[in-house]
Amino acid sequence: FGNHSNSNEQLLDNSANDFIVDGKHARMSQNKASELTLVSQSTVSRYLCNNPELIAETVDMSYLTGYALKQLVTYLALDAKRISKEVRNHNIKLLSDASDYGFQALIDKMAGIGEESTAKEVKPHLELTPILITSTIDLIFVGVNIKPEIVAGVKCNAIKKEYPQLGSAIDGAMSVLRENTASEAKLMTPTELGKHLNLSGQKINKLLIDTGLQIKNENKKSRKDSTYIPTDKGSEFCSYTLSTGKTGDNTTYQQLLWYESVLDVIS
Repeated sequence: FGNHSNSNEQLLDNSANDFIVDGKHARMSQNKASELTLVSQSTVSRYLCNNPELIAETVDMSYLTGYALKQLVTYLALDAKRISKEVRNHNIKLLSDASDYGFQALIDKMAGIGEESTAKEVKPHLELTPILITSTIDLIFVGVNIKPEIVAGVKCNAIKKEYPQLGSAIDGAMSVLRENTASEAKLMTPTELGKHLNLSGQKINKLLIDTGLQIKNENKKSRKDSTYIPTDKGSEFCSYTLSTGKTGDNTTYQQLLWYESVLDVIS
């Protein structure tokens, strides 16, 4: 901060000036905030310049308080339009982790001061409001073709878990949702489709590729990601859904399922 004299500033990292200790708390440089949030320093600087009211007594905006860092991370996690999905998910996790003891305590811990006392003194809590819950779930499903009613169900269950007092209202809404979606055509796995043609699931997947309805997911990063991606031609015959593994595996996977009408195209 421009209004603090050098005599009151204790540099913990003389090479990078990443932290400044003012009293019993530390402050973080834009460079360190950039490293922590996985965005460029220019992004951090631009955000601070556009939101000077978030940082009290700021003159040169070289250092961030815990409050300012929280605002920046929340922006990157929920509001930024040109931030990659990986960066958004990283900052959502950072919000969750820091909610245990607060961003100021996080800065202090990184600076190596007051780790025990700060954790006891500063105990802010990230309030998981319904809007924050639904916004976070929307971010998780960005770019994923999952039926809206499935996403709605995930949101309702998440809100009900955090706000059990809303249980009866959510159960009523879920009942209406189920009634209005029960009549929709059943989605089937390639193995289930194969039973209609006396073919294996592997051969059905090959047929779906050969007829231009799906392609192999070459960018699959983990077993949670779907093995196949529908083409524009195939998108009207399928939908992504969520499923869990078998034999005690509670991991949630993306699974591409097909409507029975696709049999008219591949048979």
